[in-house]
Amino acid sequence: VASDYHRTLSGWRAAAPSTKLTDRIFSDTVSYAISGNQRAVTKLNLSLDAWKGSEQSESEKAFDVRAITLLSKLFDDRRSEEVLVCAKSLSPKAVELDALNPYAHSVMCRIQVTYDWDFPAAEASCRKAVSLDPLNFEAQLELAILLSQTGNDADALRHIDIAIRQSPTSFLKRTKGMILYHARRYDEAIEQLLQIEETDPAFGRGTKWLVRSYGMNKEYAKALEWYVRMLERQNVSSDVIFKLRTDFAVNGWKSVLEDMVAGADGQGSDRKVTAPIEIAPAYAQLGDIERSFEHLEKGLKRRDPFMLYMNREPWFDPIREDPRFKSIIDRVGLK
Repeated sequence: VASDYHRTLSGWRAAAPSTKLTDRIFSDTVSYAISGNQRAVTKLNLSLDAWKGSEQSESEKAFDVRAITLLSKLFDDRRSEEVLVCAKSLSPKAVELDALNPYAHSVMCRIQVTYDWDFPAAEASCRKAVSLDPLNFEAQLELAILLSQTGNDADALRHIDIAIRQSPTSFLKRTKGMILYHARRYDEAIEQLLQIEETDPAFGRGTKWLVRSYGMNKEYAKALEWYVRMLERQNVSSDVIFKLRTDFAVNGWKSVLEDMVAGADGQGSDRKVTAPIEIAPAYAQLGDIERSFEHLEKGLKRRDPFMLYMNREPWFDPIREDPRFKSIIDRVGLK
């Protein structure tokens, strides 16, 4: 596409040919185009063109895969998913047009919880999606995540198990590991997450939860090894890792927490700046209460999706009884 980027009457633009999603003569297609000015691309347009009366669930899934692939070239995994959900915020219209589409209700559920923080409405949408198609793994997944966020661990695990039976992907198995971690069932979370590492070592997105689970279990040496593996996957220099190991030998787990907040705050040219809500738990564990609340307030202002997990995050235990923590919980709408 970039090689065809050229001036048009409406500005600079390039477009890719439509791609058929099935072998049928009248097939749904997906296409994308970029536009902007001579110096930079400022807009990406990805569209799904569906034939009236066609079965669109597979096409919608194919669309999501292509969207995430394109977005991941610009953002990290979490931000890519956020952008996709925001772009599909016309879901209420989709529900209005097709009230029997479980996919539409699933997307509506995610929007209501992620952007509106309307947990009752989100649960209603999720349960509607599941009732329409009990074997739809996406509907089961969205409901499981919501139930975990609101503290209904038993039902959350039941629904994520149904989703995994329908689609045994590493992503869904990682989600189960997260649910177990937030339920404080650390040994089970570790077992689940290690299974992913063994069967799909390239996946990599369960490592953070292994670090936290081992940390809560006070198995600090194992937590360190998985934290080092995270750093290696981020191409952090060997000098930084050597210093971390040296500090750990002297100061123990505290040195790992200090490295987390230093790296997350962008200290060091080979580190990625992390969302405030990701830094706040480490500051709480270090006993730096004011810095923890500073980052929680930043996360609240940004309406960071990970704020939805704050009431379940064990690393916040040192500040859980602080009135400011309870105030933030109330503002998010959690109990």
